[in-house]
Order: sequence, then C-alpha cells, then structure tokens
Amino acid sequence: MSVGDGWVKAWPQPMGLTDVEVHALLRAAGALSHGLAARNYAIVQLVLQAGLRVGEVEGIASVAR
Repeated sequence: MSVGDGWVKAWPQPMGLTDVEVHALLRAAGALSHGLAARNYAIVQLVLQAGLRVGEVEGIASVAR
C-alpha cells in the first residue's frame, strides 16, 4: 500500500486463473511425450494448490540451479 498526504492507496488485487486456464495448464503439463509429463504435472499442481506467485516460483527455480 502506498501512503501519501494521509491517504492510503490500495493496490489492485491480483487476478487468479480461471478454471479453464487451470485445466489447460494441467493438460499441457501432462501431455508432454518425453517422459517428464508426470513430473511436470505434479510441479504445476503443487504451484497451483499452494497458491504460489510467479516471483515465488522464479525464486525457487533460481535457488535450485
């Protein structure tokens, strides 16, 4: 939140994914044919169920390298 001259400005709420977007993302992760489909599906499911934001996932990925 930003404070200036006694007024508090609320930042807009982030938009979540729709059910259609969630299902499309899971289908795409599980449809890969190179043997990593189950792993990718599980990772996407974990991210979605935990409610992780893009920056949090990016932070995990950078630590794992």
